Amino acid sequence: HTRLSKYDYDLIDPYTALSYVWGDSSDPRTIQVDGQPVAITRNLHDALECLRDDKRVLSMWADAICINQSDIPERNSQVKQMGRIYSSATHTVIFLDSSSRGLDDVLREFGQVVGDEPDISIEQLELVWSHFSHIMSQPWFRRVWILQELVLSK
Repeated sequence: HTRLSKYDYDLIDPYTALSYVWGDSSDPRTIQVDGQPVAITRNLHDALECLRDDKRVLSMWADAICINQSDIPERNSQVKQMGRIYSSATHTVIFLDSSSRGLDDVLREFGQVVGDEPDISIEQLELVWSHFSHIMSQPWFRRVWILQELVLSK
């Protein structure tokens, strides 16, 4: 079980900021925040599910949950604070999508390719390149906000 709680106008330390793409809003998922149902995108749901840890408490900041999207003045106020939100986070997790779960393997293979003495076949190199190209084609890399999120994160 996961418990999500609301904190008004305060950043709780330590917390992890989530950088992700909202994704398709036509296939929403429902979560409970303080016992109330909240509709979120499937991509955010997948990210939260992937990050959930039954053994410890994780304080997470995710814009679609932490910002009241239907309250325009609040949303505008929060957007102005995005730099502070990401720079104050203990960690920032980048969630591309659930199809990128093999990223660790790709990066490990990529490390072998660019190492001092690469020992990899052309077929392996093509496979690594194919995975790497898939990762770099993810919508997250086309978001305008990623520069701010990356530069300001610890």
